Amino acid sequence: MDQAAAVVKANAYGLGLDPIARRLWQEGCRRFFVAVAEEGIELRGVLPDARIYVLAGATAQTLDELTIHRLTPVLNTHHQCALWSQLPDPVPAALHIDTGMHRLGIDAASLDSLLVQEPVKNPPKALMTHFSESQKKHSIATQKQLNCFFDIFKSNDINAFSISNSAAIVINENNETYHEWQSQTTKRFKNQQEYLRPGIMIYGVDPL
Repeated sequence: MDQAAAVVKANAYGLGLDPIARRLWQEGCRRFFVAVAEEGIELRGVLPDARIYVLAGATAQTLDELTIHRLTPVLNTHHQCALWSQLPDPVPAALHIDTGMHRLGIDAASLDSLLVQEPVKNPPKALMTHFSESQKKHSIATQKQLNCFFDIFKSNDINAFSISNSAAIVINENNETYHEWQSQTTKRFKNQQEYLRPGIMIYGVDPL
């Protein structure tokens, strides 16, 4: 479970955050994704030592809650990054890159202006993205997203990343292209860490 960051949003998909999170912790899971800050606060009360990522990122209304409860926001916009940079002390955050899904995340083409031209005071500690065709085998779109993400990852001093949800975990188990990408990443970044994002599959549902 070292590589897993379990998704327990929406009250652990309606099954109960408290018992599900505790059992996952017993099995060795130390990282969790929730949707919003309120869920993160609830989970913090259950697992005081977990790393908790908040997918909705940071807002002016939740900034204090995120820092007080030691929650790690997944920053999705330039505005959220600007808010996070206002904090007086460096605090861990993740950065969501839109590599092709066009739903959430910072457009990959504008990333340089965020990380280089407008340096972030509290730089992200992890990068993540989401596949637009995670349920398809041999997807050209997935390959393009992998290449885009790898180009970003190798250009920044960040050694943790998360790209695979439940469907991608299943699909990529036998995906030679994906494993070659992993191999290249491992050679270039010996200390890199990939955190898988199992969600619906944890609860017995086939993501495909």
